[in-house]
Amino acid sequence: MSMKLRDLWICTAFPRICSSLVLLIIGWGSASAVTTHYIDFGGTHGFTYSPNFLSVEVGDTIIWRGDFSQYTLVSTSVPPGAKTIGPVNTGTSFSYPVEVAGNYSYQNTIYFGIGMKGSFSAVVLPHGSLTNEGKDFYLGLITPSYNYVGSNRYQAFAIITTYYDNTVRISYFDANGNEANVITKQIPRRNSIAVQLDLSAMRVDTNAERAQFKTCHITSKYPVSVQFQSSGANSGGSYLALPVLAVGKTYVVASYYDNPGSGALTGYAGLPMAGENAGGTFLVIGTQDGTGITITPSTSTTGGHTGVVTGPGANGIPHPFTAVLNKGQCYLVRSFGKDAGADISGTVIQSTKPVAVISGHEDANPGEFIPVWPQLTEGRDYMIEQLLPVEFWDSTGYVSLPFRQAAAPADQGNGDTYRVYTFDNTTAVVYADVIGIAGGYPMSTSRYHYAEHLDIISPVDIYATNGKKIGVMQYDERNQPTSGLAPSPSMMTIIPKSRWRTSYNFSLLQAKTIDGITEDQYVNIIADSLTDIRVSNDGAPLVPLTSAFNQVGQFQNVSSNYHISGGQYRMGAGSYFLHSNYPFVAYTYGMK
Repeated sequence: MSMKLRDLWICTAFPRICSSLVLLIIGWGSASAVTTHYIDFGGTHGFTYSPNFLSVEVGDTIIWRGDFSQYTLVSTSVPPGAKTIGPVNTGTSFSYPVEVAGNYSYQNTIYFGIGMKGSFSAVVLPHGSLTNEGKDFYLGLITPSYNYVGSNRYQAFAIITTYYDNTVRISYFDANGNEANVITKQIPRRNSIAVQLDLSAMRVDTNAERAQFKTCHITSKYPVSVQFQSSGANSGGSYLALPVLAVGKTYVVASYYDNPGSGALTGYAGLPMAGENAGGTFLVIGTQDGTGITITPSTSTTGGHTGVVTGPGANGIPHPFTAVLNKGQCYLVRSFGKDAGADISGTVIQSTKPVAVISGHEDANPGEFIPVWPQLTEGRDYMIEQLLPVEFWDSTGYVSLPFRQAAAPADQGNGDTYRVYTFDNTTAVVYADVIGIAGGYPMSTSRYHYAEHLDIISPVDIYATNGKKIGVMQYDERNQPTSGLAPSPSMMTIIPKSRWRTSYNFSLLQAKTIDGITEDQYVNIIADSLTDIRVSNDGAPLVPLTSAFNQVGQFQNVSSNYHISGGQYRMGAGSYFLHSNYPFVAYTYGMK
């Protein structure tokens, strides 16, 4: 979930049924492919360099474009071992290959005093680096269980954000695996577009577990970030797509308990008399031909595969099954949804080549819901998130802030649930260090299982005390069946501190208003130095974090293991670029 980037909730106009989006995370950043970057100056740009900051990789090339006879270019600092820049005082183009990691600064020799200067930061990101920016993505779809409302109310979009003038290609696959229905879009730099997805080309047959060509393929000339967002009756969800560069070969599924109709709005005129069975589900997407996958389910599946922990036939013994995927094919697995004690979480997925995994729930009932009457709104929650590969897990550094608590009364569930997963065969001994809770919360888990703790309302730092690698998911518990529309997020992947980055690029759409309720959009930021973070909105110059966003919550010393602080900020629509000299993480979400 999850640099997972932007997130907001969307409600349809369907009476009293609200749908909240899965939290989208901003866990990763920086460009992830060898790229040529352009910096323009003079002319319409005046006494500025545009852009005046770049985040690049070693191996990239930077080209300055303008009249050097009027605006001499020279570097003011470069990393040890790097070539200096200029002075360049002739011509209209200068190319600089980036060969050394570090921070670079440059300026015009005359007009630097009025702001004609810039900088760039170069990093080394080998294949397999965790990043949300890339040039090759695969999107998959998990369909909500609430199908009573016509399919025209359920929509999904790809939100594509770029730091560069860019060309993007969106395609789907026919039954033979050929790419079809190709569209091409041009995106101006520091901007974004929302492309409505063709659901007929992505909707998977949920009655059979088999390989199907039901994905969307997005490629671009230069690196982009891609966010999936859906809307509809009890069907709002979103996830941050990982590029092929950042997907892996080993995953542990994060989902939620099966839900045999609990929390469903029923009995009113025009509504079902009984709630549907809604189960946990996940989708494995092949990125290369001839990819073998092995799935060991934790609970029994609708395809007849026996689980390790729960479901018919489960006896603690693994029952793996296999399949083969080609590029663009996906494989959907669902739990039955009939047993509230069953949970597909903990399922293990292994592959011979890198795959993407989309996981979530058709309609979960998070928190500690107790049936009430009269129930005024739909209480269930559609969940969707792209999973972080086990390859990027760590044993420490899972620090998070609470979601911004809503103005509406939290009459069914308050605070957050944290779940901890492991791929290790032996027990992972886990500790949740919670601010204000003496002694914290000790937990333990093992493969095919998970540990969890509910009702956490303070910053938390989760780590394994015996060195085992773990994954952590955060769930919002709110469920307001009697308090009217009150949107909230559902699940979010927590990114370990070792994977934090120094820059992020993302977009946020205009908040919607339904039945007089407008979602508030927030970003939770955790950093060594919040004051060092700078923000650019829609291509404007970088400004301090507090100048860009309205701070609504502050947390000092959020962990006893690290000297870090956190802040909650309200934000509006726009294309954002965040940068700091020190690694940080940001999680955005919608809440009311």
